[in-house]
Amino acid sequence: MNSKKHILKNFSTFLFSDLVILLFGLISRTLFIKTIGDYFLGITAVLNSIIGLLALSNLGLGDAIVYCLIKEISQDKKEEIRSVFNYSKKYLG
Repeated sequence: MNSKKHILKNFSTFLFSDLVILLFGLISRTLFIKTIGDYFLGITAVLNSIIGLLALSNLGLGDAIVYCLIKEISQDKKEEIRSVFNYSKKYLG
């Protein structure tokens, strides 16, 4: 498989999963409003917003670590890979 097919496959998988998540969110909110009421949905939305804001505190550190590992993995530099993992364990928990 060439890279264009991989890109299209990844994009279509991402798009499908994103649409499924959006659809399930819409269905669950609709059922939640009909069974419990919109007052509690408002409280839930506020709490979800707070949790989402806290998730932003990650600031892409995981992606940055993966980016740092790409070169070391391709060149099979085991000591550098080990140092990146030790750094991430030490500072990211």
